[in-house]
Amino acid sequence: MYDMWIEGPDATRVLADHGANNFEKFAIGQAKQYVPVTRSGNVVTDGILAREGENKYLLSGVPAAQHWVQYHAEKGGYDVGFVTDPSSAFRPGGADPKLFPYQIQGPLAAELVERAFGGPMPVTKFFHSSPVVLDGRPLRALRHGMAGQAGFEFIGPWEHAAYVHETFLKVGEPLGLIQVGALAYTTPSVESGWIPSPVPAIYTDPELLEYRRHLPLSGIEGKRPLNGSFFSEDIEDYYVSPYELGYGKMISFNHDFVGRDALAKAKGETRRTKVTLVLDSDDVRTVVGEGQDPGRCSPLDGAPNARTPWRRKRAG
Repeated sequence: MYDMWIEGPDATRVLADHGANNFEKFAIGQAKQYVPVTRSGNVVTDGILAREGENKYLLSGVPAAQHWVQYHAEKGGYDVGFVTDPSSAFRPGGADPKLFPYQIQGPLAAELVERAFGGPMPVTKFFHSSPVVLDGRPLRALRHGMAGQAGFEFIGPWEHAAYVHETFLKVGEPLGLIQVGALAYTTPSVESGWIPSPVPAIYTDPELLEYRRHLPLSGIEGKRPLNGSFFSEDIEDYYVSPYELGYGKMISFNHDFVGRDALAKAKGETRRTKVTLVLDSDDVRTVVGEGQDPGRCSPLDGAPNARTPWRRKRAG
């Protein structure tokens, strides 16, 4: 993910003018799924927006939402500044990142965290954060949940990354802690039905021609492939509204923002919905052949037992 700090007297205003979220109820230390949309009411893409101060935010994720906010801030003359820390895959010269985010997830996450910190975490609402200290090292504990149970994402300066990482591994070893890796990291989004990187709805609006010319050709908007089984020669068929992504509850009409009128009109007129596909285990074996029963995986895999159908969520 990219991290972009947005700071200045107009930080809240530029985010609210170009995002559908409720900014009247946004506490310092809280995070939200930021939902920027075009004037047609379709999603640019989303990101995780954390409020770090009265006039300071951190927007994390694939950089399409960051490009959108920064472009409109600079074009609109907002009094706000930006500092961007690229993804490790694109950071020049092998430079260290500014922050580390380590997630502790799973049914034993709470016990592992208590062992590491020598006691329970502060009571923290979902997607809110609390300051914590690990052996004298200040961190921020974001109350998270990527695996169906309560967990935390610990965020801190990169200089503490190695120590925190090794501490979690050492404390978690007796509990069967497993490092799932970057590829496995993407699987919880399939299970939860979250679509982390929808196609930005920016390619056809004539009023966005200047914006498209502003974007880097090698960036996510210029080179990201179209994935999945759906095919259309019309790129607009790939656009999605927040309602189709399940973000309807995040939309707040208590302020004016780009795309507000289109979202108000589209409410209740969703073209597509996300569904859960339930696959029968015997049918799966018929298709893929005999092998490990998807219902007989180790409990550490987070899989169901042998009598539970294999479930996988995706957009329908």
